[in-house]
Amino acid sequence: MIIKTKIKIFKKKKKFLYSNNVNQFMISYVHISIIFYKPYNIFILVNIYLYPFLEKIWISYEEFNQTVDESDENKANYVPMCEQIMQKVHDKQEWYNDLCIKLIRNLGAFYFIKNKAIYNTERCKNLNSWLYYIIKDYNMPQHVSTNIFNESNKIIGEADKKHYCTNYLYKDIYNNPDDIIKLINLEEYMNELLSVLKNKNDNNHCLCRKFIFECAKIYRDMNKIYCASQTVNISTKFQTCFQLELFKSFFTSYISTIGELKGKLPSLYSEENELIPKCSSDIGNQEPKLDSTGVDQSISPKKISISTAVGTMAGIPPFLALISKVNMIYI
Repeated sequence: MIIKTKIKIFKKKKKFLYSNNVNQFMISYVHISIIFYKPYNIFILVNIYLYPFLEKIWISYEEFNQTVDESDENKANYVPMCEQIMQKVHDKQEWYNDLCIKLIRNLGAFYFIKNKAIYNTERCKNLNSWLYYIIKDYNMPQHVSTNIFNESNKIIGEADKKHYCTNYLYKDIYNNPDDIIKLINLEEYMNELLSVLKNKNDNNHCLCRKFIFECAKIYRDMNKIYCASQTVNISTKFQTCFQLELFKSFFTSYISTIGELKGKLPSLYSEENELIPKCSSDIGNQEPKLDSTGVDQSISPKKISISTAVGTMAGIPPFLALISKVNMIYI
């Protein structure tokens, strides 16, 4: 698939070779990511490939993930605030403090006065999903991040509480939070998705339609497992069925009623799973071989398996599927 290489997300991170061929572009970045980056960055890479029409989300994640350096005039406020919060945390790890500083900045406690409009529900949702992906594979106690949100809201104050952002605690309230986040993203960015779906010539038309089918399948599967039974599934977390019901209402009252898309989108009530569309980007020529000389063996690496980060994503081309077979090495 030929794409316009205008993704802004990585441009501040490093120089790398752009290519008109998306496979070559991604392979180049995989080489860099294997050596230097944590699994989170591979997650972003895969999602940019599969869901380019959600660019607003990936750009916001990049903003949230930026290191807080000395050029930030409010860093002197973040550091003592986080030190105070972390004093109450037992068995804390060093990276908790780094995450705290980023969160305080992103929540806008010391910024929102200058631009209140950006501290809205959309930003809060994206911030919470970014946080979920950052900490999902670690045993960071939920109360640690909740305290950070609460302390930030105290600074913002009651008079501006419409700019509050609370910790969504995805792990605690949802089964399969990765899938629930997909459904939430579909609702949040439906206008952008519809503009793509209505334009058959849009480069992302097929991928966008495929995403809708994926979300419908998520709803059907999760509803059947957790919510459709006459008896309550004891493994069902308390917000799961509520969120699925919200999605069903949104899908049936809005998406399904758009005349020009009728017959082109999935049903939430199909007894059998509908075939998810195949797009040209699903097809790879052959599995690439990563050059082993690209890894500096003099570095003492920490290895992390990221098979869970990409292994469940449908439609990944061979070069990205290859990632799930290796241990990512980062400094």
